[in-house]
Amino acid sequence: LAGDPAVGGVRTGGGGEAAGTDATRAYLAAHAGRLLDAQGRALLREALEPEALREALGRFRGSLDAAGAEAAGAAAPRADDPLGLLPRLLGDAATPAAPRGAAPDAPPAVRIGAVRPANDLAYAASLVDAVEEAAEEANTDGLTLTLTGAHAIADFTARSVRRDMVVSLAVTMASLSVLFLLIYRSGRTLPLLLATVNGGLLLAFGVYAAFGGRLSPVTAVCGAVLAGLGIDYGVHLLAARRFRSAAGVDAPDDAGAAAARVGPTLLAACVTSCIGFGAVAFAGVRALTEFAVLGVLGLAATLGMTLLFLPAALRLAGSGDAARPRLDPAPLLGRLLRRPRPALFATSILGGMVAAVLALGGEVRFADDLEAMHAQPNPPLEAQRRLAGGNGAAGHLLVLVEADPLTPGSLAERTRAAEAALRGLAAEPGSPVAEVVGPGPLLVPPPPGPDETPLPTPAEALARFDAAADAAGFAPGAFAAFREALPTLLEPGPSPPAAELAATPAGRLLPRASPDAAGPGEAPDAALVLVRLREPWELQPDRAGLLRAVRSAVAGVPGATATGLAVVGADMQAQIAAVLPRLLALAGLAVVVWLAVVFRRPWDVFLALGPAVAGLAAVLAAVVVTGTELQAANLIALPLTLGLGVDDGIFLVHVARGVRRARESPVAGVTPETLEQAAAAPVHAVFVTSVTTIAAFGSLWFTRSPAIASLGLLSAVGVSACLLASVFGLLPALALQQKWLVERREKRGRAGRG
Repeated sequence: LAGDPAVGGVRTGGGGEAAGTDATRAYLAAHAGRLLDAQGRALLREALEPEALREALGRFRGSLDAAGAEAAGAAAPRADDPLGLLPRLLGDAATPAAPRGAAPDAPPAVRIGAVRPANDLAYAASLVDAVEEAAEEANTDGLTLTLTGAHAIADFTARSVRRDMVVSLAVTMASLSVLFLLIYRSGRTLPLLLATVNGGLLLAFGVYAAFGGRLSPVTAVCGAVLAGLGIDYGVHLLAARRFRSAAGVDAPDDAGAAAARVGPTLLAACVTSCIGFGAVAFAGVRALTEFAVLGVLGLAATLGMTLLFLPAALRLAGSGDAARPRLDPAPLLGRLLRRPRPALFATSILGGMVAAVLALGGEVRFADDLEAMHAQPNPPLEAQRRLAGGNGAAGHLLVLVEADPLTPGSLAERTRAAEAALRGLAAEPGSPVAEVVGPGPLLVPPPPGPDETPLPTPAEALARFDAAADAAGFAPGAFAAFREALPTLLEPGPSPPAAELAATPAGRLLPRASPDAAGPGEAPDAALVLVRLREPWELQPDRAGLLRAVRSAVAGVPGATATGLAVVGADMQAQIAAVLPRLLALAGLAVVVWLAVVFRRPWDVFLALGPAVAGLAAVLAAVVVTGTELQAANLIALPLTLGLGVDDGIFLVHVARGVRRARESPVAGVTPETLEQAAAAPVHAVFVTSVTTIAAFGSLWFTRSPAIASLGLLSAVGVSACLLASVFGLLPALALQQKWLVERREKRGRAGRG
C-alpha cells in the first residue's frame, strides 16, 4: 500500500523505545549544529572559551582517574563528547519519547498514514477496505488482525449506525404495519400514509441537497426520523374523516372536506414544531444545524403532501377505508369527561413527583466528551485502548502548533515555547498533567540574527580545545571523534531531510498540512505537542478547568491551539450547554407568541402548552434519575417533545374552541356530550401518533451507540408524558372549563329571564 496515492505511508512499529532512542541520537549527532537556537549557541560559545575548556577537561580527567579502568562501561565518561555538550545544548528533551503508544503487553502494530481526515467517511471507508484486503492477502500465518485509529473507528461507527438504523427501521415498519392493520382494518391505510411521508421526505432531502447540504449518518437518520413525524398529520386527517364519516356528517369519501376542516390546525401545529426544531439550528454545532434544517424541511414538505396528495389518494382508495377505527376512545371519554376531577388530581400528583425530582434529584449534566457516540462493543476502539495501555491508561490532550510561513524557523521557535509553557503547567503541585512530549528540539530554529555574537571558527575552537587537552594531560589523538564532530556544531550543513526527521519518534508528531504536501525535502509547517495526563480524560474531575489551564499556558504562543477528539468534544458540548437553554427559551417564547396569534385567548394558550411542559419536565427528570448526560445526539429529544406536546395541546384546545363556537343554542353548544363527540377524532389521533412515535424512537434504545440509545429512551419518556398529560390532564381541564361555561351561561339566562 506504500505506493497507493490514497495512503500516506506505511511504517512498522518494531524495535520499541530503544529503536526510537537510537534513531533520535543518530539524528542529533548528524544535525546537532542545525538544531541550536540562540540560547544553545550562547551556551556553546561559553563552553568553548579557553577557561571553560580547561575546567571541563580537567573535570573529565578527574572523573577518568576516579572511575578507573574497571568501571569503563556505559556509565563511564564518553570520549566522543568530553564536554557533555549535547545534553547542555539541547537539554533532556533532546531525546523526546515516542507518543507512548504501547503497554508492555501491547501487540505489534503497523502504522498506515492517511491523506484525508477521518470525518471524510467515504475516504475512511475506502481506506479501511483497502487495508483489510491487503492485510488478509498477506496474512498467511493466521494472525489476528484488528484495524484501529481514527479512520477505523469512524468507519466502524458509521457502519454500525447504518446497520442499527436499518434494523430499527425494519422493526418499526413491521410493528406499524400490524398496528395500522389492527386499528383501521384495511391494508391500504399505511401505504397511503407512507407514500405521503416518503414524498415529503424526498422533497425535503432533494431541496437540502440542491443547496449543497451534506449529511453524516447520524444526522441523516435523525433528520429523517424527525421529519417522519409528518405521518402524524396524515393520521389526524384520517381520524377527522373517519369519525365524521361514521357520524354521518360528511360523505364517506369526502376527504377534501376533512382536509379543509383540519388543515388550519395542522398548519398551526406544524409551525410550532418547526419553531422547536429551528431553535437547535443556532446552537453553533453543525450536526445539530443539519438536523434542524432537515426536520423543518421534512415537516413542511410532509404537511404539504398531506393536504395536497393524501385527500386525492383517499378518494382513489374508495369508501371502504371510511369505517370507524377499532381504537374508539368514546368509552374512555365518557368516563373521563363526566368525572374529570379524579384524573386531573392523579395527573397533578404525578406532576408534583416530577417537579420534586427536578428540584431535589440533582443537576442536568452536559457531556464533555464524544465517547457515547461510538458503537459498543467497538473492536477498533478497544484495540486503540490496548495500544495506549488498557482501560486504565492515562489520557492525553494535543496542542497543534502552526508555523508562520513567512518566518524561517518559526515552527521550532513556537513549538519549543509551547513545550516550555506546558512543562511549567506540569510542574505545578497537584497538576493533572504528567508529562509533555513534543518535537521542538528536533526542529530547525531560526537562523542567527545580525546582532548575535558569532561563534568561533572551527580552526580557532580546535586550537583552544587542543591547548586545554594538552594542559589536562591527554594524548593528541584521545578525542579524534570529538574533533571531527566539533566543526559540524560551528558550521552546520544544510537542513536535515524531512525523511530523517520522520524516521524518529518525533515524526509521529508532525502531521502534514495537506494531502498534496510537496516532496520529501519540504520542512514541516505544523507540529503536535502531546500533553499526557495522570488520569484518563473521562475520569478527570474538572475537565473544563484542565482545558482552560492548557489553553492559558499556550495563550502567549502564536499559532498554538488545543485540539484532539477530547477537546473537540468538550468544546462542542460546552457550546451546546451555553446556548441551548437560551435557544429553547426563545423558541418557547416564539411558540407562545404564535399560539397567541392562533387562539387570541391567554387561557387557551396556557392550556395548549400544558402537554409540552409536562413532556419536557419528564425528559429532564429521566435525565436526572438515570444519570444520562445530554449531548448532541440525545438533545434531539427536547425539541421533539416540545413539538409533539404543543401539537397535542393545539388539537385538543381547538376541539374545545370549536364546540364553543357550535351553531347551536348557547348552552347546548358546550355540554360534556358535545365535547365528548368532538374530541373522539383528535384523541384517537393523539393516541395513534404517540404510539407510532414511541415505536419509532423507542426502537433506538436497542442500538449499540449509547448516545442514540439514550435518545430512544428519552424520546419515549417525553412522548409518553405528553400523551398522559394530554388525555388525563388537558382533557379533564377542558371538561371543567366547559362545565364552568355551561353554568355561567345558565346563570346569565336565569338573570335575563328574571
